[in-house]
Amino acid sequence: MTPDPELFRLLFEEQGEPVRWFPGVPCPCYRPQANEYSRNCPNNCHFGHIHTERTTALNGQPLATYDENGWMTEGVKAVIQNKTTEIVDTQTGMLRGVGDATIMTMPDEIPLSRPDYFLLQGRLDEHKEVLKRGTADRLSYPHAATVIRLIAEDGTALEEGVDFTLNTTTNSIEFLTNIVAIGDKYAVYYQYHPRMWFNEERKRPARPTKFGARLPVRGVLSTKHPSQFDSSAPA
Repeated sequence: MTPDPELFRLLFEEQGEPVRWFPGVPCPCYRPQANEYSRNCPNNCHFGHIHTERTTALNGQPLATYDENGWMTEGVKAVIQNKTTEIVDTQTGMLRGVGDATIMTMPDEIPLSRPDYFLLQGRLDEHKEVLKRGTADRLSYPHAATVIRLIAEDGTALEEGVDFTLNTTTNSIEFLTNIVAIGDKYAVYYQYHPRMWFNEERKRPARPTKFGARLPVRGVLSTKHPSQFDSSAPA
């Protein structure tokens, strides 16, 4: 018996989570023949691709949105499971990376394609980072949501809104006082919405059914961009 895709939508509604979807397109600096890109690209691209958030699914439904209290009001979901998965080059048979999660989506809502990435808006991870006050106090992990605390080098705790603010557009700390002098170090404890890169499709591809729709597609997500598997830097 061919399963009804609508049953999967019900499963997604019950067990899925809202995601923000950022499709990627090649940047003018990208040279596909050599798989090279400019590390000083003025477009601030990610590894030779420009990512723009899509706010509607392919079928026209709005993607996840939240009200002022942070509750999801509408949108489609994806089923994401934390699961370590080896990623093997199909041509050479050699291990080229390790995925951190699997994802399942409905192809008429969110197709899976490299080099897209997903922002897991329903999750928050925490990170501590030591920075030096300068002209660009940017946090390493993008999509920072809130600062838990900020501690000066001498142990002084700074107050958000009084001594500093978090600019979520530039993902940076902006100081309002001089408690931390230029060049001094400080520690930031903050929460951020994790970003995961789509790496490759797994198992069976989407296929048509007698119901006139297609079954879910599955893939592997990585916390690091596929080009970063040999790097210890944050994705």
